[in-house]
Amino acid sequence: MFIIITCLQYLGNMKVKDVISDGCTVAGCSLGVGFLCGKEAQVFVGNFANAAIFALCFFVATLLLRNFCLQKKCFCTRAFCESCFCGLKNVFYALFCACCFVCAVTALSALQQVLQSFLFQTSLPLFSVAAALLSAAVLKSGMKTLKILNVVSVALCVLYVVFVAICAKTPCQQLNVAPSKPVKYAFFSVTVSLAVLAPLSKTSAKQNFWASLLATAILGGLTCAIICFADFSLQTPFFVPNNLPLQIFGAVALLIATVTGVVANALPVVQSAVGVLEDKTLSLLCVFCLAVVFSTLGFDFILDYGYLFVAAVGVCVTLFVAVQLAAERIRCKKHKKKLCEILKTRPTKQ
Repeated sequence: MFIIITCLQYLGNMKVKDVISDGCTVAGCSLGVGFLCGKEAQVFVGNFANAAIFALCFFVATLLLRNFCLQKKCFCTRAFCESCFCGLKNVFYALFCACCFVCAVTALSALQQVLQSFLFQTSLPLFSVAAALLSAAVLKSGMKTLKILNVVSVALCVLYVVFVAICAKTPCQQLNVAPSKPVKYAFFSVTVSLAVLAPLSKTSAKQNFWASLLATAILGGLTCAIICFADFSLQTPFFVPNNLPLQIFGAVALLIATVTGVVANALPVVQSAVGVLEDKTLSLLCVFCLAVVFSTLGFDFILDYGYLFVAAVGVCVTLFVAVQLAAERIRCKKHKKKLCEILKTRPTKQ
C-alpha cells in the first residue's frame, strides 16, 4: 500500500487525497464484522493463494464496473441498471436492492454475535439496534460524512489488526478452502460496494484505476494479516481473549466498520423507499427496523445463503458489463478502421 501511495505522487493532476479517500470508501464497504472477526477469511479464503485469487477478482471486477459507469455516465445505481440492463432494468434494480438489504442485515447480525463475545451476553439485539441508529444518522447526513467515516474506519481496522497481531500467540494457520470460494467472496464484496462505486467513478479513468488498486491492496493486505494471526479453531478466529482494552478497542472498530457498511448498502434501499413513502425519515425508520428484525435470524444462517445470493447477482452484473465494454471496444475499432479506409481512398488535391 505504501508503494501505491508513493506512485500516486507522480501522477500529474490527480489529487492523492482524493484517491486515498476513494479507495478507503470502497474498501470500507467490505470491512464489516465478518471480515474483521476472521469469519469470512475462515470460510471463504483460508490461505494465501486464495487471498491472491480474491484480490485479483475484486480488482478486475471493480475496475470494469467503474470504467463502465464513467463511460456511460451513470453515477447512481438506478442509472447504472438502466444503462446496463435496458429492458430488464427494473428486475435487476430490485435484485440489487434485495442484495443491499441482505448485506445490511448480515452486518447487523454479525455485529450482534461478535460483540457479545467481545463484551457481554444479552438476549436483546442491543448492538444491532445501536448500529442501525448510527447508520440512519450517517445516511441522513450525506455522502461526505460517509467518506470521512470510511477513512476513520479503515484506520481503526488497520490498527486493530496490528494490535491483534502483536498480542496473538497463535502460529500461522492455513486452511484447505476450494478456489471457487474466494471468487464468490470477491463478487460478494464487489456487489456490497456497488452503491458507492457508481458515484465515485465520475472523475477519470486514471483515478478509477488507482483507487481500485488501493482498495484491493487494503482488503488483500488485511486478509493476509488475518490469515497469519487468526486461530481458525475458534468460532471468532481473529480475537484475543482476556484482553479487555483490546476488546473494547475492537468493539469500537467493529461498530464503525459496521455502520459504514450498512450505510453503503442501505443507500439504494432507502432511496427506493423514499420514492414510495415520500418521506426520508419514515423510510429510514422502516428500512432499519426491518433490518434489525431480520438480523435476529443469526449470522451463520445468513453466511450460508445470503452470501451466495449476493455473489450470484455480482457475477451477473460483472458479466453484463464486461460484454458491453468489449462490444463497445470492437465497435470503436471497426469505426476507426472504416474511417481510415475512407481517408485513404479520398482523392488528394494537386
